[in-house]
Amino acid sequence: MDALAGFLREATARRFEYGTWDCALFCADWVRRKRGVDPAAAWRGQYRTALGSARLIKRHGGLVALFDGCLSGAGAVRYAVPRRGDIAVVESGGALVSGVVTDPCIACLGAERGVVIRHCDLVSFVAVWSI
Repeated sequence: MDALAGFLREATARRFEYGTWDCALFCADWVRRKRGVDPAAAWRGQYRTALGSARLIKRHGGLVALFDGCLSGAGAVRYAVPRRGDIAVVESGGALVSGVVTDPCIACLGAERGVVIRHCDLVSFVAVWSI
């Protein structure tokens, strides 16, 4: 089993919790596993609700801007074409969500259903970072 498959298997056993294990921290934990650096260290645990998460994202200029800032500090680079293991922000169901590209799918973390796998053809990629 490769590192990403192992990470996703472990992720399915965890319970969604804002500020500890949510969609942004799902991605940050993947980067931490791959790079040994926590891109979310500055804001991990600083919110506990959906409203707190929304305020954090707004304070940083939106989800893409938040990820640009934290991921560049971890050595990630914006990239045009999503590849397995990359971090991405996608539009799905009218909302922006973050996830890890599994190729040909993207794995996202939802509050209700945990890890959700969507085929890349069913989402619109807004930004991608190669880690």
